[in-house]
Amino acid sequence: MTPGRQVTLIDIENFATMLWDDSFRTCAVVQAESMLDKLTYDAMREFVGTPFTIDLGERSCELVLTHAAKVMESEAARLARNPFSLHFTGPAEPFLPQHTYPMHHEKLGTLEIFLVPIGRTAGGFTYEAVFT
Repeated sequence: MTPGRQVTLIDIENFATMLWDDSFRTCAVVQAESMLDKLTYDAMREFVGTPFTIDLGERSCELVLTHAAKVMESEAARLARNPFSLHFTGPAEPFLPQHTYPMHHEKLGTLEIFLVPIGRTAGGFTYEAVFT
C-alpha cells in the first residue's frame, strides 16, 4: 500500500467495515453489523437442503433448511430489506417450542434465529423463521 493511503476492508467473519491507515499501521472499525442484518432471501436460498445444528445444552438437534421464500412483497418498499421466510424440518424428538435458538451452519457460523413450529410431518416437525 502507498504510505498514508486509507483502504476500506471488510471483515466477513464479523461483518464489520474497517478502515486501514497504512501510514499509522492502524485499523479502526467504522461500522459493525450483525450476521442477521446481512441475511437475505438471495443469500439464504443457496443453503436450502443443508443442515443447521442447534445446541440444546445436553444434546444437539439438527434441522435441515427445506424452503426459502419471499413474503409480503407488497410491503417490501417500506422495509429495510425484502422480507423472507425459511422453513426447517427436524426430528420428532426433541420438539422445539417457539423460541430463539443458536443455530450453527458450517458456512454461516452461529446465528440466533427465532423459530416457530408450524406443522408436523411423518418424521418430525416443520419450523419457520420470518425475516422482515
